[in-house]
Amino acid sequence: MKNLHQKLLFLCSLFFLCVISTSAWAFEYTGSLDSTTGLNVSGNWETQNPVFSWKVYNYQDSNLWTYDYSWSTDNYDLSHIDIEVSEGLSLEEIISNWRSDPDSKIEEDIKINKEDGRNIYSIKWDLIGNTTNFNLTLNSTRSPMWGDIYAKGGNTYAFNNGFGIDPNSQISDGNLFNGDNTGWALVPDTQTTTPVPEPSTMLLLGAGLLGLVRFAGKKLYKK
Repeated sequence: MKNLHQKLLFLCSLFFLCVISTSAWAFEYTGSLDSTTGLNVSGNWETQNPVFSWKVYNYQDSNLWTYDYSWSTDNYDLSHIDIEVSEGLSLEEIISNWRSDPDSKIEEDIKINKEDGRNIYSIKWDLIGNTTNFNLTLNSTRSPMWGDIYAKGGNTYAFNNGFGIDPNSQISDGNLFNGDNTGWALVPDTQTTTPVPEPSTMLLLGAGLLGLVRFAGKKLYKK
């Protein structure tokens, strides 16, 4: 019994120390699409190495996700970019929570944008002045899902090869790439973030477990 008590005390102490050393519950996912990892490219961009990348994270605030997107090519400008969102997401959730470099303007409504016969329920950012590099940050309570992107510059366009197909796969680091050059990017879902226990809550839980183990140990020794 004494050995069992010592083992339980050790495990609870280890849990307690792990919680103390964790300043916040963090989730971070990064990935990218290019012509070799699921990005379908046409026209002038075929030789200009276009890359769409993302960093999606949830740090201090367990109810807020940050989506950092980046587009770059060696040449030939980008005029606008569409990022898929689920139909339950309202524009009001996005309007005051985004910024871009260089400047861009958001389309008035979230809607099905039709480009070259391809449909995507998305938010569309029109660049104010064309550019080969574009950075976009938006904050949302909506957790990430795998979805579509569409970029265009003049008669040149690019989109993920899984466009229009919902993979329903668990989110992860890197991009969802199934080996036949079909890929997706992380985009905002209709689902809000499930609250994650704060470190202070976990500290209380750890302290409670330690107390129970000590109490149980005293009872065992008395016997």
